[in-house]
Amino acid sequence: MVKMIDLFNAKERRILVSAGLFLLGVGLFYFLGARVQVKGFIQNQETLKEKKEELANLEEAVIESKQEYMRWIQAQQDIEYVKKKYIYHGEKSIQEMRWDLNRLHRKTEIKIGTVKYDYHENTDENIHKASLSFDVTGTYVLIKEFLCDVESFQKFLYVEKMTFKEIERQTGKIKLGISLAAYYEK
Repeated sequence: MVKMIDLFNAKERRILVSAGLFLLGVGLFYFLGARVQVKGFIQNQETLKEKKEELANLEEAVIESKQEYMRWIQAQQDIEYVKKKYIYHGEKSIQEMRWDLNRLHRKTEIKIGTVKYDYHENTDENIHKASLSFDVTGTYVLIKEFLCDVESFQKFLYVEKMTFKEIERQTGKIKLGISLAAYYEK
């Protein structure tokens, strides 16, 4: 059997060898180029994966920041509500405190001694504290009713201090020293 290469003359063999070498060179060029492209593709995939993780982390941070912002907005609204509902305002705030104490006093018909007012100016904030100290005399039921009224009062009027001063065994009357606190804004 005749070898296929023997069918070509010398010139054709050189052309075939040249073409074969050329094709081999082109094949190597494309193989090496494809390898570089595959390596770049893999690196780009890894970079894309890292960027997606960064994006997910940033999205979580944005969600957390929005939630924290909403908590601060809610806190601000709560503070405004407390200021509006529970704190005395304006030039007549101290006078209103006195009127409210008189209303509580008249409601329970309890005896209140001289009221001593101590005003604690807060230099850091606009909200100040007033302490109202006085003695009350009455039966256990009247004093309990008075204290319940103080607790349920809408302004920041609460019992700061309470001391038993005297108990009359014959009449059942109790004398207490009470200090109430209220907050006001000028």
